[in-house]
Amino acid sequence: MGLGQDVRYPDVQQEPGEEAQIEHQCVGRQLEEQGRRSPDHRGDGIHQKLVYAGLAGRYRPEEIGILASPQMSNEDLFALQRIAGHLGIRAVDHRVPPRVAGDEDEILIRADKNPNRRGAELIGLTQGETAAILDGARQRRIKLLWIFQHDLLDSGLPAADVSAALAAAEMVVFQGPSANGTSAGAHLVLPSAAYVEREGTFTNFQGRVQRFRTAVEPLGDAVADWDILGRLGRALGGGDPALAATRAEQVFTALAGHVPAFAGMTYRAIGDAGLVAKA
Repeated sequence: MGLGQDVRYPDVQQEPGEEAQIEHQCVGRQLEEQGRRSPDHRGDGIHQKLVYAGLAGRYRPEEIGILASPQMSNEDLFALQRIAGHLGIRAVDHRVPPRVAGDEDEILIRADKNPNRRGAELIGLTQGETAAILDGARQRRIKLLWIFQHDLLDSGLPAADVSAALAAAEMVVFQGPSANGTSAGAHLVLPSAAYVEREGTFTNFQGRVQRFRTAVEPLGDAVADWDILGRLGRALGGGDPALAATRAEQVFTALAGHVPAFAGMTYRAIGDAGLVAKA
């Protein structure tokens, strides 16, 4: 798809503005053709996309809706919370119901298969409600929908409501490690690294904060979500430590200094056994 071509969701009439007609590129596993970039240049393409899209300053806070993902790490979620806070965005949620409920038992298996639902709750990414955000897009009050990882077209949300919201939004930004139906129709796609391609922490349903570590190098331009958000934060100006970070550990240090549930935690203290967040 070339620059300036229309972007459409299946069976939906969509007429995005000329500025919103941005080149779509598949993400995550679809980036093999770009090869592996050196760490010094990885993410350069993402920065260029952010500049091209003009995300910083084009929309008023009340015109932006964000759907975060409980698949994101604590570091990613905190960086997103800082961005939303700096911009004054209140339409933020992470709760998207699955199309099919997962199996569970009365011991450890949970119906919710997301690794970081508890982290999203503790960090506070529930200022809005997903249904209200999508309704705002359908009514064209929300012009920018920023979707992290979710395939809204393959979720438990009403299909007609989702399709209408995606079609009505002036700009749909998808950020995640894998292509899906929602990314295929987005105006702008930002490829983020999968959890095996970076380090960070998750908070399980019991509140235990646990580390994960890099197993393989990211493909193409993919970098961690907190890194992408940091690039946007630096473009906006200001000296927020979470957005100026160059390592996941630095973001976590900022998180521990701002969110009481994580107070006093460090990567070293978490170690291999983890630490339980404060209630």
